Amino acid sequence: MGDLKDQTKEREQPIVEQLGKRKRIRPLEYWRNERVVYENRTIKDVIVKPIEIDKPQPKKSNPSLRLKGYKEQRDSIELPILDFESKKEKEKIIACTRDSKGARKIAGVGLKIKNNFDEKSMVSGLMVFDPKSEKSNSNSGAFSMVFYVVSGIFEVSIHKNTFILSVGGQFHVPRGNQYKIRNVTQREAKLFFCNCKFD
Repeated sequence: MGDLKDQTKEREQPIVEQLGKRKRIRPLEYWRNERVVYENRTIKDVIVKPIEIDKPQPKKSNPSLRLKGYKEQRDSIELPILDFESKKEKEKIIACTRDSKGARKIAGVGLKIKNNFDEKSMVSGLMVFDPKSEKSNSNSGAFSMVFYVVSGIFEVSIHKNTFILSVGGQFHVPRGNQYKIRNVTQREAKLFFCNCKFD
């Protein structure tokens, strides 16, 4: 019985925890990119590291996407097609590779435009923006325009609206609207465009 009393006494006594000497900090605000700085295995400070969105990512080669046993053409592909109006065959560019040349530079703007396909009421191609350059405010007129972000990040203004789009984003400028496009990155950025004219 004496042993049981001794055990009960031990249980009733307060438990004293021995605290370590490490520096206690508030929880990190990870959404602000906060990081702990260590010095000699102890916490020295908590800092907010700036988030760099303009840092170019190294290109990774995907072996599964390589053309095995085929030779890819390096320029626009012009082949005979049936013309809609004349109903006769004529040579026309119907395909373009990523290496196709012929972009014309717009003076004083930092913008190059390559029209790949051109029809009576439709034109499509590629717009290449220099770092931090923009296509100034203009009106779409009788054209309905669709754009696709191939690379980079763009600030787009249509009528009274402004928004940001990155790779894979698309936007539409309806007929008769003011629009402006700006490359917000420190590197070259590309847009695919398709403009259709309505009579």
